[in-house]
Amino acid sequence: MSSLITSTFVRDVKWLTLAQLFMRAKGLIIIPLMTHALGSVDYGVWTQLSAVAALFMPFVIWGMNRGFIRYASGRDTSEQLSLYHAWLIFIIAAVSFIALPIAVFRQEISDFVLNGADGDGNLVLFAILFCLANALFQTYTVWLQASGQSGLFSIVLVVQSIFSLFAIIGYLIVQGSLFLLVSLTVGAEIFLVFSLLSYQLYRHGWHRPDFSQLKLIFLFSYPLMPITFANLGINWGDRVVLLQYMTISDIGVYNLSHALGMMLVQTVTQPFRSYYPARATKLYKDGAMEELQKLYNLSAGSLMIFYVPAVIGLFFVASDFIAIMAPEEFSQGSVLLPLLFAGYAIDRMCSYNQQQLEWSYRPVWITVSLFGCFGVNFTLNTLLVPHYGLLGAGVSSVLAFALRYLFIWALVRRKMPVRNSLGFILRILFCGFGMGLSLFLVEHFFVPMGIVQSNLLMLILYVSCGASIYLLTLLLFGVIPRQNLGLCLQKALRK
Repeated sequence: MSSLITSTFVRDVKWLTLAQLFMRAKGLIIIPLMTHALGSVDYGVWTQLSAVAALFMPFVIWGMNRGFIRYASGRDTSEQLSLYHAWLIFIIAAVSFIALPIAVFRQEISDFVLNGADGDGNLVLFAILFCLANALFQTYTVWLQASGQSGLFSIVLVVQSIFSLFAIIGYLIVQGSLFLLVSLTVGAEIFLVFSLLSYQLYRHGWHRPDFSQLKLIFLFSYPLMPITFANLGINWGDRVVLLQYMTISDIGVYNLSHALGMMLVQTVTQPFRSYYPARATKLYKDGAMEELQKLYNLSAGSLMIFYVPAVIGLFFVASDFIAIMAPEEFSQGSVLLPLLFAGYAIDRMCSYNQQQLEWSYRPVWITVSLFGCFGVNFTLNTLLVPHYGLLGAGVSSVLAFALRYLFIWALVRRKMPVRNSLGFILRILFCGFGMGLSLFLVEHFFVPMGIVQSNLLMLILYVSCGASIYLLTLLLFGVIPRQNLGLCLQKALRK
């Protein structure tokens, strides 16, 4: 059984890693084009539009993505599809319900989120379609996760990335208004999601919606609905404070750093984390604690191995990375990137602990922790942003997520069915420290010689040097046993 856990994990990681690499390669091409084409002001407006949709998403999803994983994992395909189709009908009805307040209060929403940058507020109307496309796409991918279809899940992610790429390329070719960009982006998302639903119906047919089971999922999930508000507050509350002291241009700079930080976190996290909730839940239900520990070690341990050098390395490469991705007006965002990455990395590690609260039917504590995190983050932003600007927002994010992690850990540490190895964590930190020291030597002895002038070459130099030193120390201190590394490579290369 242990070898099956490893084989399944490596298979999922292989496909999801390939998908993530494709998606992030697209981002590394598109983001520089967009920042140069839009500038910090329009880029700030464009990225803030997603906040409008996010304001209403809690009334569409109601936390049911978590409930679906909890109830649908391990069931046969027919039962999963009956639940899924009931969920689809619920989502469409919910979007129809929230469309009216968005349309009626579009100007007020624009003033609050876009700082009045959208004249008459008509851009906000696209939030309705954003909500619909995002919600339907979430339900589809959650179903893929619950049914264990890692290959198709990876393909869907790549296809979504291609569609968004075509929309943005179309805008860059035409060089139209911001309204055109939003129209093309939303249109591509709507077309994609309805194409996926059509494919799903063609392949599996329509199953009679099981609203009785959906009601159970709703009753389990609706206490989690405030989680979305808390996450919204954590992700966007700092913008509210920043807008009181800074301009929409500064928000554009902050949003770029935030987007890049999230992109890097997702690139590392998705391959190792995506299928953990569904498979771990099934193992927990079956009482297979030894296999659960094995899966936890593979998933959480792999993330730790990648997060530590990424956080340390970003303090050295952020300025070069930002210079490659955007014009000079975005340069002050380089101080934010490592802080925002660290904060969201801590949050992703916290999700392993909070899953125990879901297994033990205590999700209310997740809500409490997130609202506490929002409160701490907002308070710290209020105190630090007036004096330290964007840097204050970054520090607030790290401290708030760290406190939330400690709170959840204190709640579950005695009842967690899996255990952390302190020695393993200390060895990773030591290897990360060795890598950081090597980058410090490069920065203070090699860079001043002026041999490398290009930002791209400097980035390559830092990454290649840091990655080499880090991998060698991991092997030297047994964090990655050499025989296991070879075995995983063999499995990953198999079809």
